[in-house]
Order: sequence, then C-alpha cells, then structure tokens
Amino acid sequence: MPQEPTIWTIHELLSITQGELHQNCNNCIGPFRSFAFPLSQLTNDTVLLHIDDLGWAKKTVTASGQRNKSLQEILSKAEKLSNVLVVTSARNIPPTSVPIIVVSSTYDTLIEAAKFQRDRFEGKLIAITGTAGKSSTRDMLAALLTKIGTTFASKGNWNSRAGILLNLANIPQHTKFAVIEVGGGAIERTSEILKPDDAIITSIGENTTRRNPTIRNVAEMKAKLFLVLPKGGRAYFCEDVREFGILLKAAERAVPKIIGGDDDLGISIEILNRCLDKSILRVSTQNSVEEIECRVIGKGQLSNLALAAQTAFDLGVHPEEISLAIREFRLQRRKMEFIEISLDGKNISFLDDCHNATLISFKSALTHIREVITPEIYPIMIVGRIVHIEGQKKSIYTELAKEIVSCNPQAVVLYGPDLSYLSSSLEKSSVRVLASDTPLDVIECLKKIVPEKGFVFLKGSHRGTRIREVSTAIRSYARGGSLTR
Repeated sequence: MPQEPTIWTIHELLSITQGELHQNCNNCIGPFRSFAFPLSQLTNDTVLLHIDDLGWAKKTVTASGQRNKSLQEILSKAEKLSNVLVVTSARNIPPTSVPIIVVSSTYDTLIEAAKFQRDRFEGKLIAITGTAGKSSTRDMLAALLTKIGTTFASKGNWNSRAGILLNLANIPQHTKFAVIEVGGGAIERTSEILKPDDAIITSIGENTTRRNPTIRNVAEMKAKLFLVLPKGGRAYFCEDVREFGILLKAAERAVPKIIGGDDDLGISIEILNRCLDKSILRVSTQNSVEEIECRVIGKGQLSNLALAAQTAFDLGVHPEEISLAIREFRLQRRKMEFIEISLDGKNISFLDDCHNATLISFKSALTHIREVITPEIYPIMIVGRIVHIEGQKKSIYTELAKEIVSCNPQAVVLYGPDLSYLSSSLEKSSVRVLASDTPLDVIECLKKIVPEKGFVFLKGSHRGTRIREVSTAIRSYARGGSLTR
C-alpha cells in the first residue's frame, strides 16, 4: 500500500495556530497524514482537535463523538496510537505522553487550517451540492478523475460548515483534484474559504427547513454555489431540474453546462434499457459510440452519473476511461443496492436504499421499481420517515403515498415514529399498512407476508430512526443469524 501523503508538519501547525507546544518540540513529532475532530477518524499520524470551546455547533459536537468527553478520555484514546497530536484550548493538562498544542480556540484553529490548506492547494476543486445525490455524485466523479490524477474526495456526509472546513484541512497540497460535498446551508458561510473552480448542483427538491420553506427558497440557497464560481468556472446541472431558471441565472457569470439540453457538450449518456439490478447505457462522443452495462440504477443516480461523466470529460478524462470506470462503478452500500437474499428458505429480491431519504430520492427509486418489476410481482415496502420537512409533512407524505400506491404494493411496513400522515393516506387507498418499531418487528412482518420470489424495498432517513439497523438485521438474518431482542 502506498503511504498517505504528508498533510501537516508540527511547524506549520504552530505557525497557523499561534499556539504553545505543551511537550518539547523535537523531530519525533510528525509529520501528520490526517486532520480530524471526529473520533471515528482518529488513527495513527493524526492531528486531533479537542472540541472544548465555543463556536462548535451542537450537532457537530454530537456527531464527532466528543460530547461529554473529557480531555483525559481523549488523550487515553490517543495514547493507544502512534504519532498523534492533540490540539486543545484546555489549560489544565493531565499527565500524558501525547504531544499537545494549546490554543485559544480549537474552532478557530479549524478555520485557519482550512484556509491555509485551501490556499496552498495546487489543483482543481469541484464543489457539489443538491437536495439528493451529493455524495453519490462525489464518489462517481472522484472515481473518474482518479483515472488521470491523484484525487481527494470529502469523507462521509461531513457537509456542514465544520465538515467542509475539516475536509479542506485534509487536502494534500500536490493532489490534482479535490471533490468536496457541500450542504446547502453551509454555502454562504464557507464560500470565501472553499473557492470552488467548478460546481455541480445535483437536484432541487422538498428538503426544507424553516429558513427555506419552499422549493424556490431551496433553489436560491443552493444556487449561491454557482454565484461564487470564478469567471470561466463551469456550472453543471440537469435540464429537468426543478427551478431551472434560478440555477441558470446564477450560472450566468460562469459557464453553464446543462446536462440533457440542446447544446453539444462533447459527451452524452443515453439510457437504452433499465433492469432491476443494472442499466444499459450508450456513451457517445464526437469520435465514438459505445454501449455499456453498469450497476448504477434509478433515474436520480443515472442523472448523477451523467453529471459526473460530463465534469470528468471537461477536466480531461478520456471517453474510454469514462466508459471503463462506469462499468466498474459500484455505489456505496445501501444506495440503490440490489441483492438476492433468502428469508426462511424463500428467495427474495432486496432493493436497499436506506442511506438517506428525501421526497425526490423516494420518487426516483419508486419510478425505477414501476419501470422494471413485472405485473405479477407485488412489492413489499419498508418505509421510514423523511427529515427536514418542517410544516410540510402532510403534503409531502400525501404525495409520497400516491407514488407508493402507483407501485401496487402487497403491503407497506412503516418503520419508526411520525408517519401518521403517510399511514392514513395509504389506508385511504386500501393499501395494507403494518407498523414496526424495531428491526426485529420488521423481520417478523416479512416472515409472515413475503412470498417466494418476492420483492422487498427499504428506504427512509437514518436520522432519528436508525433505519440502517433494519438493513443490517435483514442481511444478518438472511445469512442465518438468529432473532434476538
């Protein structure tokens, strides 16, 4: 395995933080290959920020794993690894073998680290936002760009302001490309540091908060990513995106790249056939036409693929390399993931899409199901809630119920709380509705109703319901695991 590049040296950290080294500085400290505040990212050769002062958002503190953790607990974890440096604003330092830099604010240190690393980054930075499809498009684009140069991709779903700063602080200086996922609410507060060269908006849909109560508000918020592009920067979006006009106006000072429009962009991807577990595509350029099979399924994910392919093409990836990467590409686990399983001896087709859920991603998945399953198959759907729809639950769940009903389900298993609007809408359409509160409840429901050669679809937001535990439980039981409460 090639060694990860050096990200930080001790001298750079002391310079940008203006902090004091609690241990004597010597040649044994550093270099460091990652910069982190989530404890899940703590490994050897890491600079770890101790979350111990004002400035950190409550959600970030919780997600970091540092909530209610003392400096002593943090240091105990660091002592089990090699070459870890802890940055803290605490003044009472317990005895430890771990080198420590003491600063006035660790959140300010994160900001300064992100600025420093972004300013010395020598490559191209592509930022991606949207209601749905951000991380899938990021992964696809990173896989394509890797064909022509070293590529850094942001980690996980860290797309809040703190997450974006964290990812910027981890970009290796000499990497050719950086692909950064950006949450819509963080665009305004990070744009001066982020400074994208090109940008992608994947979709606009009903994923609203009190600050953005309408689709138009959502589009205006996300369109700000195009407004911060430099002259000549490229703004990528699809011709059928909602609030197209808002995105187009925001892209005026850049170079609009509209996927599915009338302009010849040099490469196009046409869907020839959709199957339950794969898609047949035609990839066309001025000099070549090729039909390929890929494992990316669903309208939304195929749109994401087209956005990524066009961006990669414009950045210099050869069409043959694009076609090869598309053939090889696999989405992350639980993103429109199709597998065959066995439940109590019954062979089941299982479509697992519980990575996250918005109305727009639900519609994409349900459209795929309508298009590919045969009339004699009546799907069983396990449905969890959608988050960030304050004030619109009734209208959104009513619309979702119509989409579900159009798939002619055998039954719908509702998982978790806060789904009364969806339940009543489905029952009005004479759909069989079952309620479940635990993964075990879901499996017990499936055991009673799933037929031989049945089809099971799982989707919902993990936040607040932990629906991915249902996915884990189903897979474990299918492998022969036992049911325990």
